[in-house]
Amino acid sequence: KQWYQRRVRAHGKNQSESSIPRFPANSDIEDILNKKTQISVSDSKKVGVFGLPSHDLDSYLTSAIRQCDDLLLQLEDAEDTVKVVDEIVKEIVSLSDACSFLAQSTSDRRDEARNVLRQAEKYLASLNKNPAILAALKNTVKDLSSWEQLDVETRRVVLMLLLDFKNNGLDLPEEKHKEVEMLSNQISATGVDFVRGSTKPVSLPIEECPEALLSLPFTGDEIVLQDWCDSNPVDSIREHAWVNYFRYDAKQEQHLHSILDKRQKLAVSTGYTNYAERALQGTMAGSPAVVREFLTELHQQIRPVARDEVYELEKWKFQGSKFWINRGHAKVNEVVVFPWDTNFLEEQMKKAWIKSESRGHASLPDFLSVGTVIEQIGVWIEDTYGARLVAERPLDGELWSPDVIKLAVEHETEGLLGFVYLDFYSGDKRKSPPCHHVIRSGTQKTIPISVIECNYTPSNGYRPPHLNINTLEKLFEELGAAVHSMLSEYPPMREQGFGYLPIREQNTIHLPSR
Repeated sequence: KQWYQRRVRAHGKNQSESSIPRFPANSDIEDILNKKTQISVSDSKKVGVFGLPSHDLDSYLTSAIRQCDDLLLQLEDAEDTVKVVDEIVKEIVSLSDACSFLAQSTSDRRDEARNVLRQAEKYLASLNKNPAILAALKNTVKDLSSWEQLDVETRRVVLMLLLDFKNNGLDLPEEKHKEVEMLSNQISATGVDFVRGSTKPVSLPIEECPEALLSLPFTGDEIVLQDWCDSNPVDSIREHAWVNYFRYDAKQEQHLHSILDKRQKLAVSTGYTNYAERALQGTMAGSPAVVREFLTELHQQIRPVARDEVYELEKWKFQGSKFWINRGHAKVNEVVVFPWDTNFLEEQMKKAWIKSESRGHASLPDFLSVGTVIEQIGVWIEDTYGARLVAERPLDGELWSPDVIKLAVEHETEGLLGFVYLDFYSGDKRKSPPCHHVIRSGTQKTIPISVIECNYTPSNGYRPPHLNINTLEKLFEELGAAVHSMLSEYPPMREQGFGYLPIREQNTIHLPSR
């Protein structure tokens, strides 16, 4: 709480964006989410998505790039360069934030957003090849008197930008620079292929299928495994599905070796011993040795806890499986918990606990309407941090779907801390929700914005959407990440260098290395 109070003092009242137009909805969040109350759009001028100044994403990007190019023509020293980065963060990166989300959503502006995002990425990538920027930075570092005149923050930004240029090989001879560029593109392309291959369904010809899998649905002459059937109650189905879904794939291993080989070449070309050393430059860890030390200590501390949890799974499997008793195993420690057992056993233990806690009363999910859950999470936030959730009327053009709910996070003394958009009904039904998207991080000059995206089924008019225990846990986790974004203050985005893209930005819950 002491850390949070320091963050509020730095991030609350002195926000440059504290004058954002506000239109409270004057309705309970529970009623709004349960579809008992509708929120009308505020009577204001039309804006772009997430309150951007322009509704036309393409023309807004064109105008922002023109402004930045005009500034680049006036570069003389490092301070000028830092001003350019600030302008890029303000204009281009803020637009990319919005587009990176819309490009993954079901919004009718998805194609437009993808096109604008590609243009923004291309422009940001071009800045890594701009010799005028590199020359201005190098001249400042060489000139001791100019360097000493810079404040600590500007010096840090200059060093981060120089590191970014080094990693992109801009200070190398032309032939070497092209090699670095080629390796980077090849690593990126192969990485995309590897990720696609790791998540694609596995098709098994029926004649090659284990007998246990023949009970699964099939298409034509094949059984298609979309996942490894971790929730199936039959042990043999889980086992064979796991073995086949994660079976050896020569093409995937080829991709992996190709990535590792090219990463090593890239590291050596840019002056590092190995890729780990290159990747950790400018991070909290700093070096592979620190990472290794951290993982070793973490392993030592987690191992006894993990051993106790495995024992609980062994007890549950022993009690619930006649298979082991029929084989003459009379002791719990003779039971083996396999990789395909853990998710299923954990789910069974959870259901049994909920049933015992209910004591014959109504099912727990009957109390978990979407509105009730969000309302009570708001109570917890207020009790813990003195911040509350307030429903807001959106500006005209601010939302990408009429079902989206806009919430403000307000502190009892410091005022507005940020905005959370709840997109509970327009999400892609094929995704595994909920998902937390950081649209913009909070700094001393910016208000943080987050989106919680789900694919819940809307109210049928008689009963609001209700959550089961699993969806409740996932929603609580993602909302917790959104609250963390509201209560956290990040370094200025310009410290990320020109290679920064908002789609890579994560909060420290998911990326402790940041």
